[in-house]
Amino acid sequence: MPDSYIDFTEYPRLAAYAYYRMVILHTFLGETEAAQVKTDSHPEILVPLGSDYHGWQSHTYTPADVCPFR
Repeated sequence: MPDSYIDFTEYPRLAAYAYYRMVILHTFLGETEAAQVKTDSHPEILVPLGSDYHGWQSHTYTPADVCPFR
């Protein structure tokens, strides 16, 4: 792989993981409203869990699917 190779999927994946970690942290701290806002305002954090990322049979997750408060 050349030194100039740019992986255009890297930033969105890292950003999604960072938002996911923020949701977990808010939940741990008991800040349920902040956790809910973070998940609802950034649905892209759910893409690695499903959708076309894992093939045509994957479930497309929504915030309601993974929300621990519902």
